[in-house]
Amino acid sequence: MKFKINKFLKAMEGSWISQKTTYYLKTNQICCSQFNYIIKRNKTLRNNSNAGELNCLEFYDTNNKKKDYYHFGPTNQDNLGFITQHSNENLDDYKYSIYKHDCLKIEYKAANVEYIEYIYAINETFTTNVSLLKKANQYMAISFSSNIKTPALSKQ
Repeated sequence: MKFKINKFLKAMEGSWISQKTTYYLKTNQICCSQFNYIIKRNKTLRNNSNAGELNCLEFYDTNNKKKDYYHFGPTNQDNLGFITQHSNENLDDYKYSIYKHDCLKIEYKAANVEYIEYIYAINETFTTNVSLLKKANQYMAISFSSNIKTPALSKQ
């Protein structure tokens, strides 16, 4: 059975609390942070294709009061596509693939910088992420985060 991106994105909707740890390989520095965010569908960025409005998600960081928008555009293959991030008048393009039935792999490449993130949906209320940052084919940082879905954190 093929895994569809809409099912994964629908599971991402809701209020979340996240604990993130980043390890910088060159400096052996460890940074930890905790933040809250809300993910919901966004109808205003809906594209004109038949992909539907579910493919556009709004990411709202409740700590920084910052919104980012992500449009998941499909390709001819069910488990591959592109993500366009809309934030502060900048547009960044990523590639996604369904790595396993419960894992979304996101990739970004520009010049000599490469970013890879794996988002594992453990169940409906718990996800974990592993992110890798490479520059000139050398790993610069690795990040781990755990995300727990909570009751609504706040109204926007």
